[in-house]
Formats: sequence, C-alpha cells, structure tokens
Amino acid sequence: EISEKTDLLVEYRKIKEGRRYTKIQFYIKLKAQGDKEYTRRQVESAKLWMKIGVERDKYRDKLDKLMEMVRSYNRKGISENQLLFIFINSKEDANMTYTFIERAIKSKHIENPIGFLIDALGIDLHTAKYKELIQTNYMFDEKMKEDSLLEEIYNGDREIVREILKETLRVMEKKAEEDSKIRNAIRNSKAVINILMNSAGYSEKSNKIYIVVEEVLFKNFFEVYIKDSFLEVAREKINENVDVEFIVLKKRI
Repeated sequence: EISEKTDLLVEYRKIKEGRRYTKIQFYIKLKAQGDKEYTRRQVESAKLWMKIGVERDKYRDKLDKLMEMVRSYNRKGISENQLLFIFINSKEDANMTYTFIERAIKSKHIENPIGFLIDALGIDLHTAKYKELIQTNYMFDEKMKEDSLLEEIYNGDREIVREILKETLRVMEKKAEEDSKIRNAIRNSKAVINILMNSAGYSEKSNKIYIVVEEVLFKNFFEVYIKDSFLEVAREKINENVDVEFIVLKKRI
C-alpha cells in the first residue's frame, strides 16, 4: 500500500531462525528524487509505521476481538490505534492486558477507558513507545474558526498561563503525596501540562483562558485530573471570575 500511494518503493523479506520466522527486514527506496528534507521525513515516517505494523500483527487476533466488543458496547471513543498503544506499553503480559481492556470496554462505570487503562497498567507517557498511535489526525472545531479563538490565544497573555500551569503541577504533586492511588495519573498529567505550555493564552478582554487540547488528552487527563486544580490556581492569580474555554481538537472522520 505504501508503494502504491507514495513515491517510496517498499519491499521486505522474512528472516528465519531455526524453524520460525523471527524478524522482518524492510528495504525502502525512492521512486523519484524530490525535496530532500521532505523525502527524509517520508522515509522516517514509513519506517515508523512499518514497525507499528509489525506490532499490530503481533496483537491482531486480540485487537479484532476487542474492536468487535467496542462496536457491540457502542464505545465510539475507543480506536484500534489506542488499544495497540496500550498493548505495546502495558507493564502486564498480553493476556492480562486483554482482560483489563475487556473490563474497561464493558464497564458502564469507567467513563474514560483509555485514561483508566494507562493508569491501571502503569503506562508512563514520558517514556511510552509509539505515542503517534494516540496522536492521530485532528481538525479544529468549527467554533474555533467562527470566533477566531486562535488569534485570541496567540495575542493573549501566554506567560501568565504558563505560570498557572506550573503552579498547577505543584498543587497536583502535593495531592499525589497525600493519595498514592493517583500518583501514576499525576505523573502522566505532567506530560499533558507540558504539551499545553505553548497552546494556551489569557484574554483580558473576555476574561477567559483559552486552551487548545487534543480530544484524547482532554477527556482522559485534563478534564479528569487537571481542570479543577488549574481553575483554582487561575482564580487566585488573575481574578475570581476568570473562566476557561477549551478548544478541543477532534478526530478527523
């Protein structure tokens, strides 16, 4: 498929050790010369997704069963890529990980299954492999275009929002010291806060902090673990009436 749809020619061969195939060797060539930097990025991207493809094949049977379950329980927010990310980075073996995912899909009490799984299976977003699986294509919400909110963010006071985010981290670390159950979630929330450092701004005109955040991060981390502490700090640092508006980047359909 890569060979058909891009200017890269991809071939592979299986490598045997004893009676079993244990490795796959990929060969990537250019069909035509173009912009060197652009071509380099294409090659690197192709290599990355081929590696991910090998991992996907490893868990194929389990992924197929789980995605059938996702459809059966109408869990529209869960994608195959997200489940593959969980399998690859789980601290448990594949069978135990499958059991946890099955529980998360079926339970009505788990509102944020991916966030639950990242926490329950000890996944550290700082060191996790293949984060591209949960950072797929996104598009801006139409409201953002209509209200020109992007301009509000980048013309607003971004430094004060960074200070608020840093203070929010300190507040959350203190909470983690008092409650060991949320330590892993807080550690992963740190990664989310660092991502938001350059995607938020305060508008004095509307007395609002605008934050651009990807849907998976908003639902599984910001809304669950960060939002309340962030608002508390913001109202101390700016004024008690300041509000937060989230511009959630939705998945491209």
